[in-house]
Amino acid sequence: MATENELKQKPNEPPAEIEGEKISKIRDILFGNNMTEYEKRFAQVEDRLNKNLSDMNDEFNNKLNLLESFMKEEFSSLSDQLKQEEIERLSGSKKNTKEIDDLETRLLKLKETTVNTQKEIKAQFYEKMKLLTSDFKDQNKEMRNVFDKELDILQEGKTDRSALAVLLTDLAIKLSGENQESVNG
Repeated sequence: MATENELKQKPNEPPAEIEGEKISKIRDILFGNNMTEYEKRFAQVEDRLNKNLSDMNDEFNNKLNLLESFMKEEFSSLSDQLKQEEIERLSGSKKNTKEIDDLETRLLKLKETTVNTQKEIKAQFYEKMKLLTSDFKDQNKEMRNVFDKELDILQEGKTDRSALAVLLTDLAIKLSGENQESVNG
């Protein structure tokens, strides 16, 4: 085996190549043919790992691309849905505004109709009150006339009674005077 000084003395060979050869020789002595077989196996395992890693990387990229396209589609769909809902809300708002305006118009018409109806009812009530008051006055006047006639009849009857009483008293006096004359005479 060569020492470091010997290695330094050979100017044509680079030191890394010498060490690599030495390590190869030591390996061949220790492990023999098994080492080349192990190297083949390690190379195969490394190739399989690289292939699996490459396949996994490709699969990951494919799934990432699928996820990205799915997310884009979902965002596009949600965006379209939000736009549609906004349009529906705006049209619903316009519809509600129109319905509110229609209801306000109907309410104003109803209020106007109610006011007119109240005026008509008040006018009818006033006219009926005038008729009833006139009827009441007429009936009151008629009742007073009837009452006055009855009162006059009663008063005449009362006067006749008093006249009858005076007449009867006079008659009684005359009869009493005649009776006394007949008794005296």
